[in-house]
Amino acid sequence: MVEPTAPVGGDLVQIPFSIVHGVLSGPHHNTEALTSIYSFLRALRTAAPGAADELDAFCEHAKIPLPRSEWGETA
Repeated sequence: MVEPTAPVGGDLVQIPFSIVHGVLSGPHHNTEALTSIYSFLRALRTAAPGAADELDAFCEHAKIPLPRSEWGETA
């Protein structure tokens, strides 16, 4: 996730490590939901709103339903 030199499939999301670390040690660490990809994605979208399209593409590529909440609800 830290600025790779070439895209690998749909796996290219360019978010500085400092933001990822901040999410993991802040909002994601303190979520009321069980720690999951959904709570991580929600916190990451909040911390890096400019990467929302890349995160959506990653989710599609990885076949992760796009969550509407940190609990993983999709509707």
